[in-house]
Amino acid sequence: MLWDGLSKPRAAAPGFRVFALLRVLSDAGLATTLVSMTNFDNGCIDDLTEALRMMMLSPWWQRVWVIQEVVVSKQAIVRYGILQSPWEMFVAASRHITTSHYASFSPQSSKVLQHFARKIQSFERLREE
Repeated sequence: MLWDGLSKPRAAAPGFRVFALLRVLSDAGLATTLVSMTNFDNGCIDDLTEALRMMMLSPWWQRVWVIQEVVVSKQAIVRYGILQSPWEMFVAASRHITTSHYASFSPQSSKVLQHFARKIQSFERLREE
């Protein structure tokens, strides 16, 4: 069982947790629901943002060829483990993070989200140029 709806997600691949979090954050309505749920279980958000933090620590984000691929590609795809997602989901999540306030999130979770948003938006600025 990955999640029974009452306890924290268990045994889910890190990529699944990261992509699920970003999918929710990329949609304003879903993100609002997530924020209201954090009052119920902030530990779940901490687990999800920890998975995001671990992904952001990957040397992948520093490789010149990766930056070139993201910047030049018309339809970039991000792969993490066996999962993949369109770059646009990352951009939408980063934009929503910078325009929303997550006061109910722990300081560590907020810090991870802000770091993610800055990184993605720096890539996106290069893409737009």
